[in-house]
Amino acid sequence: MIGAVSGVCFAALAAGAVSVLIAPPRSLRLSSLGCAAVMVCLSYLSFRAATAGRTDESSFLRALWGGVGGALIGLLVVVVAYVLFRQGARAYLAHPVGLRFSQVTLGKLLLAFLFLGFGAGFAIRTRTGMDETNG
Repeated sequence: MIGAVSGVCFAALAAGAVSVLIAPPRSLRLSSLGCAAVMVCLSYLSFRAATAGRTDESSFLRALWGGVGGALIGLLVVVVAYVLFRQGARAYLAHPVGLRFSQVTLGKLLLAFLFLGFGAGFAIRTRTGMDETNG
């Protein structure tokens, strides 16, 4: 369930980043291109975790700890970006996914990075049937 919800969220963010790339053809933003590529990869990993993930307790705990680590990394990214760039961080982090500066508050940015960091960490650490049994 966590993988499927994360996959949908990452797919929506990838769609927003692609729409930024398509809408103004005169300005290609590398940040939107990079964001779209990362979101597509994370969406794939999340959907793979949702469909092929193992359900035993040790695999779930491994994925859960990966989610907690991802949430902490998301928290650190927002805090460091805010400390270094203040309000410019909001614009820099909002534009690649097709949002305006006024739509993004620090609280929304913090929650988004916490949840998406958790989803990414959970999806990356989820063992699938294709993984080794003792790795």
